[in-house]
Amino acid sequence: MMAFRLPALRRVLRPFAWLALAGLCTALQAADPSPAQRLAEAERQYEAATRAGDPRQVEAALRAVLAVDRTARALNNLGLFISDRGDFAEAATLLQEAIDKATPDVRGFYQANLALNLRRQFRDREAEALLNTALQDAADYRGSRQGWRATNLSRAQALANLQLSRIHERRGRMAEAVAAARQAEAFARQALQQVPPQATDLERRQTARDLANALRRQAYAHLWDADGAAADDAVRRWATVVREQSLDPETRAQMFEAAAAIQLAGRQPAAAERHARDALAVYRQLGYPDVHLASVTNREWLLQSLWVRERFTEALDELAQLDKAARDAASAAAVDRVRLPFTRGLVYLGAGRHADAAALFAERADKLLATAGESSAQHAQALGLQGLALWRGWDASQRARASELLTKAVAVLSAPPHAHAPDHTGLNDRIREMIVSGHLDALQNDRAAGAIDALALFDWARGNPTQRAVADAAARSSIPDPLLREVIREQQDARREAEALRRVAAGEDERSTANTWYDETGPVVQRRLRELDLVQRAADEKLRRQFPNHAALVAPALPKASDVGTLLEEGEALLALHPLRSETLAWLIPARGTARFVRLEIGAAQIDALVQRLRNSLDLALNDGRTRPFDRAASRELYRRLLQPLEADLAPLRQLVVSASGSLTYLPLGVLLTADGSAADAQAPWLARRFGITQAPGVGGWIAARTLRRQSPAPEPLLAWGDPQFDRAAAVPVKLTRSARDLQVSRSAAPATLDQPASRGALRYSAIPPLPETRDELQAIATALKGDPARDLILGPQATRESVLEANRSGALAKKRVLAFATHGLLPGDLPGLSQPALALSSTPGAEADPLSPVLKLDDVLGLRLNADWVVLSACNSASADGKAEEALSGLARGFFYAGTRSLLVTHWAVESDSAGLLTAWTFEHHAANPQAPKAESLRQAMLRVMAMPKYGHPAYWAPYAVVGDGGR
Repeated sequence: MMAFRLPALRRVLRPFAWLALAGLCTALQAADPSPAQRLAEAERQYEAATRAGDPRQVEAALRAVLAVDRTARALNNLGLFISDRGDFAEAATLLQEAIDKATPDVRGFYQANLALNLRRQFRDREAEALLNTALQDAADYRGSRQGWRATNLSRAQALANLQLSRIHERRGRMAEAVAAARQAEAFARQALQQVPPQATDLERRQTARDLANALRRQAYAHLWDADGAAADDAVRRWATVVREQSLDPETRAQMFEAAAAIQLAGRQPAAAERHARDALAVYRQLGYPDVHLASVTNREWLLQSLWVRERFTEALDELAQLDKAARDAASAAAVDRVRLPFTRGLVYLGAGRHADAAALFAERADKLLATAGESSAQHAQALGLQGLALWRGWDASQRARASELLTKAVAVLSAPPHAHAPDHTGLNDRIREMIVSGHLDALQNDRAAGAIDALALFDWARGNPTQRAVADAAARSSIPDPLLREVIREQQDARREAEALRRVAAGEDERSTANTWYDETGPVVQRRLRELDLVQRAADEKLRRQFPNHAALVAPALPKASDVGTLLEEGEALLALHPLRSETLAWLIPARGTARFVRLEIGAAQIDALVQRLRNSLDLALNDGRTRPFDRAASRELYRRLLQPLEADLAPLRQLVVSASGSLTYLPLGVLLTADGSAADAQAPWLARRFGITQAPGVGGWIAARTLRRQSPAPEPLLAWGDPQFDRAAAVPVKLTRSARDLQVSRSAAPATLDQPASRGALRYSAIPPLPETRDELQAIATALKGDPARDLILGPQATRESVLEANRSGALAKKRVLAFATHGLLPGDLPGLSQPALALSSTPGAEADPLSPVLKLDDVLGLRLNADWVVLSACNSASADGKAEEALSGLARGFFYAGTRSLLVTHWAVESDSAGLLTAWTFEHHAANPQAPKAESLRQAMLRVMAMPKYGHPAYWAPYAVVGDGGR
């Protein structure tokens, strides 16, 4: 895992630091060097040393400047450089002298930099007090100041808030960190407006650079707060400032660097690679050598992006170029800088250089043991990667050691407080899957007990992003119990502070000097981590004891096979399918009998290709609402490779609960053909003829849904929202064939560059396609359930977010057995600032100014109080689209489970109106007439009726709906 470090040699370019240097030189005389000449020469030496990346020459030049010009600026610049290298005592002396010499309008700059020096020593309380003093002093002095004094005061306040944001972040106060970063942006914008008219372009750009720095801080604050959409938005606003203010190339390179980091964390490796290369190109144009810290940092983003995309040969070539540059530099510091043991180890592991990878991970593990401690996730990850490299090396003498390391790593990573920690790198989740896979390989001979229980580990590793989204939203939601709110707040604060400290301890913060922070009792970081670990464990125990439902949602325990078996009903089994690179792992756990674990000889790439072929022949939106010939060959091949090896075990079953990962999550297994032949669609041997099929949002999610079975049924049948009016100015639209295609186009537009507005995320709320045909479907459901359409259907402009929340406050939601939302599902990034899955409801006044005001977000769902058998999410492509859609909307499903529903009825693809209306109506007719029948069976019976109709025999019409959650009675 890599850091978001600021290159040490660039950090001396603090706001205001070199603002007036250009004006200090006068015309040089031909006589002996004057002070002005010596100063100009020292400045030239500084610029040359900075570009060469030689810290000794940079320090010599800064000291030369100070010898001639002992001003506050010169003291500050040298003090910051000394602080960068870890000499905090000398830095404090220089920075304090700078404060003493400064005029009131610029004193805040130097106070902020002294606070930075304190923060690096982990003296956060002193630093925070100094920054608050600086802000108060600036506010007191401002008065009616104008011109440069007003500008300098605003700039100083921006810098102070920027430092405060870092302190809040490290102490786990993420809301405060984001707020301070926004304050920094506000003061920086104010400073830019206050720049005097007579200012030079250079002076105006210097002030604009403060705004860029504030937006960079905001982007990283959002990133560490696991809000990728907001982080991406901050980077794009930063890009706008860089473009409009014609900022210097180095700032542009820093912008690309931040974009690469954020996109890698957001699992967009192709975009991350592109922007890392852009940053490297700018640094080369500026004359920075490849061994400069700025260049090495971006090279690491590039290498990690290539590793994620499994382009190992290219990554090895990049490492070879980097190593050659270090040798050519003939500098021990350069050689050490380019070692990159973590990233290099990943590349070597992917490229098959297992012994080299094992040595690098062992070295990293030893270092992290000293800095972060053996209970840290970073140390466990290093051990797991070392074990994986040893296991893959096929050295029989190392197998026992490899197994030991993998087992230890999995035990730490899957336990609190690390089990659901955010992945800020975009790599950790992938690495955890690799470690769990290696751990299962190391279970010799796939022995039954260990291999079967390893299902829980795969469920945890694959479901981690969704679980974290639900946990974070649960922590933000409006929780009525004050004691529960307090426990959650304590737990969240401790967790977030610990995460930040572990980044510091692992060398992932802006300085890798955690091992230098000692006081009279020992290492400061490790002691604080131990304290926070005790706080989290106490809060976890209190939640599990006093609030078990909440604990099951935010931190579910890993289930064992026996836990699953006890919840299954007669004739039911859980089937788990997890595709890996070269094989697929399958578990079958029946209610009665012996659980099975098998390795299927089909890898993820083969499955992806077959699933894509099937999806292409099923999704009506891909062919303007018309069907294509069904791909029978792909259907038969998937059945033969995935389920035929388990046919003997499947024979006595009637119901399947399917927990799948990868592309299998957005394919209904009911469309698989169990035998060859050319029978007409209605008579074809579909898997749906044999089984009622429920999709599980992970094993843990299925357990949570099934254990939420009601004590007594809700008294009323239905409450539904449909045909929302997204454009308040639009007339009533004509009836259309339902399709989510228009919305999907907005999601799949070509990716925007940082120099152009984003196409994705720029969707106007009023441009969301209307869904007038959903009125008919909801009317059919109301008829099937014997509801009152006038009372139970909320349609058109009345289908607002507020109407849902009001129904919750009044208790109306808790009285309904079925709830339906016939609308579009939105994913993070579909709207500006949307960082969680949501449902689009009717536009309200002010929606164009705030596009999020009409949407029902995951946070809202978690605050609902339900007693529902079903929640129907219709017309929103809620079970599929792409991997991100499945992951995000799985979080929405988990939210509905927590709110009190047992199952969801969702769609895999855009559906045709009439057949969809029949499917849902007949599903609820069957369920109403057979309340003891499994819900999945009611859907299966409706499918059989629809496919028996000649015009709807194609599975595009009868297969799009799926029961998610508890498909039983």
